[in-house]
Amino acid sequence: MVQVSKETEKPSEPSVKADDAHRDKGVSVSDLYNYSMKELTPEDYRGSEIYKHFTTVFDMQGKKLIFVGGLHTRGYSEYIGFITELIDKVKPQIVLIERPNDYTKAQLEEYMNQVPKSSWNETYWTIEAAKKRGIDFAGMDISDSKVLDSFIGSQKDGMELGIMFWTLLGYYGVKGKYIKMSSAERLALAKRYTISDFTVPGMPLYGLHDNFLEACKKYDSTSVNKAVDKIVADMIFKYTGRELSTEFMDSVQLTAPYPFVKGYELSKISALWHATRDKAMIDSCIAALKNHSCVVAIAGTGHIMEMHGVLERELKSEFGEVRTKRWDELHG
Repeated sequence: MVQVSKETEKPSEPSVKADDAHRDKGVSVSDLYNYSMKELTPEDYRGSEIYKHFTTVFDMQGKKLIFVGGLHTRGYSEYIGFITELIDKVKPQIVLIERPNDYTKAQLEEYMNQVPKSSWNETYWTIEAAKKRGIDFAGMDISDSKVLDSFIGSQKDGMELGIMFWTLLGYYGVKGKYIKMSSAERLALAKRYTISDFTVPGMPLYGLHDNFLEACKKYDSTSVNKAVDKIVADMIFKYTGRELSTEFMDSVQLTAPYPFVKGYELSKISALWHATRDKAMIDSCIAALKNHSCVVAIAGTGHIMEMHGVLERELKSEFGEVRTKRWDELHG
């Protein structure tokens, strides 16, 4: 994790705002955004066993939630072994994974089967482990289209920011898959993915294609490709003060939220994006606990780091006293 500013920065009043119009229950996006924007300092990584340290056990009267901090690494690893051992130890009735909560089990399995086993991350290994043990599984994240729609609706630069942010997510995703590609090739591929996701029927963001094309026309009326190039460069400059370059993008994870990356307005935008997803995860965990006594949830480590205080508060509101411990405090 790269620290982009050595200065102690107290967050200014953000120019972004959380849109809670879609809130129907539980914690709000604003709650989570404001929590993450406090002067929080992420605890130090603990080598390869970070997942043990950030995995958190929430113990309530007759209920238990174990939230595993994921690594998003590909292929089988010691971390995957940790997940399966944890599942065997606590014997949950259901496992929640970092996938859209409106996906059916059949859809989750379909996506898993489309990925070579050598490229599986913890999500797919967890589905396989749950199936082998007869344990139920479900997604707990918000769908791509819903998070982007909510995000765009709450932003001054709306669609343009969404295009830039989606391209950045694609860039870092491509970077993890195609090791032999140059950074410039990865960025070009990420832009093509962005255009496809918005314009091809059946793709995840096609419902926003009119908004996408309208935004592109403002930047270049003759070429969508050129328009996306200009939008990404313009938004990165506007929200970081830096020119677009692959060297800059590789030097800092631009999609990381405040407080993990400081010094850029973009980190506040990222915090709002994460808060929208974190709300869905908290709501999903609480819903599962209402029907089960033991739930395991697995998502990227950043999520539990950002929201553990809010999650604990919401669990206490729903179920009474909560005893919270890190996994390594309980099991070493």
